[in-house]
Amino acid sequence: MWVAVARAADLALARACVVRAGGLDLALVCTTDGLFALDNACPHSGGPLGEGAVQGHTITCPLHGWQFDGRSGACLTEKRPAQQRYAVKLEGDQVWVEVPEEAASAPAGQAEAGTRAAASAATSTSDPATRKSPIEVWKQVKHGFEVWPDIVRHARLGTPMSKIDEPELERMKWYGYFQRKNNDLDHFMCRIRIPGCEMTAEQARAIAYVAHASGYSIVDLTTRGNVQVQGLTIDALPRVRAALERVGLTSRQSGHDNVRNVTSHPWSGIDPEELIDTRELARQLQAMVIGNREFADLPRKMNVALTGRPDPAAHAWTQDVCYVATTGDDGGVGFQLLLGGNQGQSPKMAWHIPVFVRPPQVLGVTAAVLGAYRELGYRHNRHQVRLRYLIERIGPDGMLLEIEKRLGYELERFPKPVAPPTKDESFVGWRRQKQDDLWALGVCVPVGRLTAEEFEGLAVVASQHGGGTIRTTYDQNLVIPGIASGAREEAAYAVARHGLSFEPDLATRNMVACTGKQFCNLAVTETKGYAYRLIEELRRRRVQLHGIRIAMSGCPSSCAMSYTADVGLKGVKIRRGIRVLDAFDIYLGGGFGREVRMGTLFRKGVPFGELPEVLEMLVREFYLRRSAGETFSQFWRGKLQGHQPEPLKVEVPRWQCTRCRHLHVAQDPPPFCPMCAAIRSRFEPAPDEAEALRETPSASPGPATPAPAAPSPMAKAKPSGRRLLIVGGSIAGHSAAQTARGLDPDAQITIVTDEAHSFYNRLNLTRFLAEEVEREELFDYGPEWYAEQQVEVLTRTRVIGLDPVHKAALLAEGRELTYDACILAHGSAPSTPPFYREGVKGVWLLRTLEDVEGILAQAREGARVAVVGGGVLGLEAAWGVKKRGATVRVLEALPYLMPRQLDRTAAALFTEMLRGMGIEAFVGVGVQELLGDPFVEGVALADGRRIDADLVIVSTGIRPHVDWVKRSGIHCERGVLVDDRMQTSAPDVYAAGDVAQWRGQVVGLWTNAVEQGKVAGANAVGRMTFFQGFVPVTILKCLGIPLVSMGEVREDGDGITSRVTYDADAGIYRRVVFRHGIPIGGLMLGTATGMGEMRQLIEGGVELERLRRKVVPDEVTASA
Repeated sequence: MWVAVARAADLALARACVVRAGGLDLALVCTTDGLFALDNACPHSGGPLGEGAVQGHTITCPLHGWQFDGRSGACLTEKRPAQQRYAVKLEGDQVWVEVPEEAASAPAGQAEAGTRAAASAATSTSDPATRKSPIEVWKQVKHGFEVWPDIVRHARLGTPMSKIDEPELERMKWYGYFQRKNNDLDHFMCRIRIPGCEMTAEQARAIAYVAHASGYSIVDLTTRGNVQVQGLTIDALPRVRAALERVGLTSRQSGHDNVRNVTSHPWSGIDPEELIDTRELARQLQAMVIGNREFADLPRKMNVALTGRPDPAAHAWTQDVCYVATTGDDGGVGFQLLLGGNQGQSPKMAWHIPVFVRPPQVLGVTAAVLGAYRELGYRHNRHQVRLRYLIERIGPDGMLLEIEKRLGYELERFPKPVAPPTKDESFVGWRRQKQDDLWALGVCVPVGRLTAEEFEGLAVVASQHGGGTIRTTYDQNLVIPGIASGAREEAAYAVARHGLSFEPDLATRNMVACTGKQFCNLAVTETKGYAYRLIEELRRRRVQLHGIRIAMSGCPSSCAMSYTADVGLKGVKIRRGIRVLDAFDIYLGGGFGREVRMGTLFRKGVPFGELPEVLEMLVREFYLRRSAGETFSQFWRGKLQGHQPEPLKVEVPRWQCTRCRHLHVAQDPPPFCPMCAAIRSRFEPAPDEAEALRETPSASPGPATPAPAAPSPMAKAKPSGRRLLIVGGSIAGHSAAQTARGLDPDAQITIVTDEAHSFYNRLNLTRFLAEEVEREELFDYGPEWYAEQQVEVLTRTRVIGLDPVHKAALLAEGRELTYDACILAHGSAPSTPPFYREGVKGVWLLRTLEDVEGILAQAREGARVAVVGGGVLGLEAAWGVKKRGATVRVLEALPYLMPRQLDRTAAALFTEMLRGMGIEAFVGVGVQELLGDPFVEGVALADGRRIDADLVIVSTGIRPHVDWVKRSGIHCERGVLVDDRMQTSAPDVYAAGDVAQWRGQVVGLWTNAVEQGKVAGANAVGRMTFFQGFVPVTILKCLGIPLVSMGEVREDGDGITSRVTYDADAGIYRRVVFRHGIPIGGLMLGTATGMGEMRQLIEGGVELERLRRKVVPDEVTASA
């Protein structure tokens, strides 16, 4: 029967919408090839397909990213039956859909969305009480408990994940093993239950061992107090279970339709303000459900929480079952009961059931709730069968009657309302326990992720300085209780020794992130990598999150509890022209306030790259306009009353015919051009689209795009051999790429850089500042070079992790790049001294082209400039701004300028030369602080003096980028440790340039980077080559003062002698430095004549020293 569902004028191309056809909800998809109608409910979790993104003929579920072909209904991402499709016709302006007659005649609201006309007998009935979802069908065939023998068999055989049926993989969740598909095929995650949120130090060490021995050495903390271990192979699963059970832990029933981890307040048993310690009750509840077949066959998952405090935090209201401590009418301690709360696609605050539950009744009441839910809950649609839907159907009073019917007695009525939160909780830092002379230490775990070594280290701290236990918290941190007052300082040092803090900055403290797309099958976007970046960006902008918690979830399931955070971020996909970007819906006001509320949707689909600016605006607006005593959530709740977020705008791509320049606006180019009949292949993205692909905003996590390559009249065959991934667009990376291409013409070479430019010559940045080279001269490698060398470059693309086991690099945008060999050449960052403050306008770190362009914009005639750092780079920068008419002062903390390249005599002569050029140098002075806010006004020196300045340039050395390399398990000290082949501790992973530490040295010199890059590139393509070091040579550019320094320049004494010539009239100073008679260094000031001979002399000395050590080793010399 045909039913009218919409007007054609109301439809938009490349969009979908939800329409009603009698009793059916349908997704109506509008494409360039026509209209298509599908069942609106995604078969996975009931997500609304009509609210999803459309690309070509593909529609993506907004809930978990499943994709379907609109023409056939076929599922493109999973092995699932096709989605039910309905015929569509257009008559005039009216859109008609053909549906079964019984559905067309059903009153609106009777038939459930997602009814499938061609379903099996178990799923075809329209009665939700008897209808079963596909998952319920396979659950009836075989209980989850019965999968263990199959797990053991698969472990013995090493069965690939692709050979295991989907229901079998799902049943593994009854034992806590979750298959990983997004970026981690053939690996599993293990979710470990921590009942009452408390584990012993021995148990923590066992988890750390499992993560190190069988996983990725990663330990994740969840908002339910669980601990998760990533990267397990199928063969490891039985021994992981055995290792956990040996110390009294289990991962059983931590997933799927089970009672999940039973939580207590993290301060249970130690909180001076609690009414009752709930840890034992949590353990008893876990014992009641583990192994119970009935309680392991619920319609959906069940979250149970207990709190011994009378003022529960906001998350207590989103639990299926929550017991809140209170004092009864008789003065006894018991619990108030909250039922039916949940986060997720349709978040709901719990109902208060007005009864008083005494502690001995908790197990019986919980069993009654589970029994009623199991027996009365519908199982027809995974998206509509949580406990809340049962309560909505029978009412809170009806639910209470069902509980009491199963208990066999009435509960005491207790209508007193549950108290709202009285303060915002933070579990980071010191807290005095109710026990005499004992303290609990809350340790901040950034975005909830630890290395196995860090986790084990905290277990040792708990054993040595605490009470031998560790608590998990709902904000993804850890608490070590039982620390005596006298042991606090040692405990603090012990925590710091493992790289963790209990006094973190506000951005790190207040950021929570779920697992994200890196490992989670359900996630739409990456989260933890984004959260790290967001923390860094908020720090840079000096956005202070005082009492403001941000929770980032990668999908609507909201595992990060984003709906009850001050700022909730829900991952979505959006379209920008022909790009699909990771973005986030922003919710505000779900945190601490006068009452507990869900957040209000503020804005839809904000690309990740725009998040920092939006968050900065929200926070600053709050600080500027808040009333006394008003929290962030209270402020935005009031401001957003009646607020309606703008509909998400979808940009339709624009295509241009390369023959006649005709523009075509559609999802895909046309089969042929309507103007000149050119075929589809002659269409390219219109200029603004192509430019958008090349010039994606630097903070945007959109798909990585190759840098433009010049067309070649004779196109070469595309390389198809060994995959070489080079991280970093530095000279070391390009040197490695050029060497590798020369040795292996068939290598597939990709360079990834987080900068906007594929390459520019950092060596000439100060010459650009001094107007000695033009901007275009900085770019040594043009498009022609990349085309000729067949090197792909991904600009504005950031690597945030490496998986050396599976040879994959994780990008911040959430996807991975696989490799056969990888070279780390991503360099270093400027070293920031203690006085440095981010965000002060007029203060620049001298490292990138953007830094130099920022300095140029402010280095006007008459500007007062202070250059902090009297090294080569700082002095060249001083000369550059001096040439532009600025007044310049150089500040050096050490006793003389260029201490690595000059001796005291040469430095004194050089300082006088500078003074003669109008540059004043102050040596032996320390900078105490920057003055001014938001614009710099000068610097305060440690000796009390003040130097006025409109512009401050900081050049105080470099700091290799090793943070994410360390997190990837690769050995690092100051830099990434490498051997003579430039290989790191990870197989087939090399490092070169500023990021590498070779024989204890990190050398930030151009020549060093070039030579190390050559060695790394050769070894990466299988040609064994060794780096033997070189004589470092520094040549001062700019200034007009000839200065050359090479090798080691030291003062005389302790085996060091020298030969010096000085012509005072000509202003020429030469010195050669000897160690035990062998030349090791030299310098020339005022002339460069003889530089080649001096270099030969010193290189010969280095070779002599090498031969001497080979013939007479140092230890023999010392004992002679």
